[in-house]
Amino acid sequence: MQAAAANEQVDVARDQLMAAQDAMADHIAEVSALTSYRDYFESHSAKIAVALESTPFPPTWKRFRYGDEQEEDLSYPRLNKGESIMIFDETVNRHDDIYFMVRGLIINVGQTPAHIFGGDFSLTSGKSPLSDSDIPIPQHLSSRGEYLLLPGQQAIFEWKAERYFEQWTDIYMNSHRGEFTGLGPDWKPFAERPVCHITAWPAGSVMELHTVIEIKIDENVVRPYRPGGASHDGKWAMRQTGHASANVYVTYKLPGLPRNLDSLRRTLKGVDIWTNQVRD
Repeated sequence: MQAAAANEQVDVARDQLMAAQDAMADHIAEVSALTSYRDYFESHSAKIAVALESTPFPPTWKRFRYGDEQEEDLSYPRLNKGESIMIFDETVNRHDDIYFMVRGLIINVGQTPAHIFGGDFSLTSGKSPLSDSDIPIPQHLSSRGEYLLLPGQQAIFEWKAERYFEQWTDIYMNSHRGEFTGLGPDWKPFAERPVCHITAWPAGSVMELHTVIEIKIDENVVRPYRPGGASHDGKWAMRQTGHASANVYVTYKLPGLPRNLDSLRRTLKGVDIWTNQVRD
């Protein structure tokens, strides 16, 4: 009986070993496939760089007008020369447009042509302080704002990073909640900082090996105006001096690489960049 029990234990151990070997082989195969795809992605994805020109501060301000209405309160905004600030009123100026014009170069630093796409920016021709030569608009591929950049080619982009005055006050309050005791725990801003997205992928690719370049304004354009430490009475200030350039950041975002064979199969089928649906 002891011998039979021992043989049974040997059989169980053998089965467990074989199962472990099979699992290890599957794991090695999965790691190998994922590593191969990662290497393929790194070698075939579009190599796009963005260089920014200096973005002037203060931003441009444009008064909102209600059609042909002439009886506007023109007392705000007003320039306070003693403090070098422009003072706004949150009631009078709530719909005024305040924006930065961000310019720079999109450069294909790779060895293959690349598609670039984005609805936030426009391309223009001309000169840039970042280049010594005139730069034409690259080949336009579609009405959706898709262009083709050849290897080494560069393009001038312009992005109007705008928010209404009221939205800029929300952005400030969201990052300085402690200053506003009236904000409840469920308060949420209805505006975020302006962000521009540039999507790039290699021309003629079967899979959407796309990367996304994010350009973001990191400025509190207006601040509560509290002269002499007074309580906030709805007046906001925008400085007119200080650093001459706005804080603008560029972030390169790669799509999440597959973590297992199922997600790899989904990636290999391809996701339509316009609908975000997996192709049949």
